[in-house]
Amino acid sequence: MLETRETEKKLFDAFVSMVLTEQLPIKKVTVTRITAKAGVNRRTFYTHFEDVYDLHRQLQNWLVAEFDTRVDHLVERGVFAAKPMISDILDCLVVNRDYALAIAQLDPEYLPTHVANFIGKAILASSKLLTFADQKGISDSEIKYQAYFLSDATSWISYRWLKNDMDMSKDMLVEMIYRHVLVSVSQVLDTNVTDLID
Repeated sequence: MLETRETEKKLFDAFVSMVLTEQLPIKKVTVTRITAKAGVNRRTFYTHFEDVYDLHRQLQNWLVAEFDTRVDHLVERGVFAAKPMISDILDCLVVNRDYALAIAQLDPEYLPTHVANFIGKAILASSKLLTFADQKGISDSEIKYQAYFLSDATSWISYRWLKNDMDMSKDMLVEMIYRHVLVSVSQVLDTNVTDLID
């Protein structure tokens, strides 16, 4: 299993290098070039992937699973843990920077869309937040669209930060996003929400 993962990583790395360094569109990336760069034979490639597009899909799925792993434990608690979640998302982007940038270069909406889904899921899983909103008479639709707004904004800001070579410290970005989340949710619920959001 470890050997399989190491081989896949070599193939992912070769693919990402061609997309980022050589600026190749996916249709110009070939199995021959990937295997030469990765130092593996074509048969090994086809053991893991059907073709270059399958490699790309599996790389996308792998990165989404990484986000899932980092964020799911926060969702399961039933609390919108905004600061830890934002921090975990940014950490995941930093650790997997080249993969994330290559995926984004080939499909600019893929990564922000999936990051937004994780954040939206966390907001909508917050029983404390939803119970309070219900008590205030705020409709499910309004909460849902507020979650979309916050999750989309956070995901695109995170993506732009990564794309701009992380030109602000991660901690500063976490604080900035967190402040916007607090203000936005406080306005919708017409109350201070610091006790509803971690």
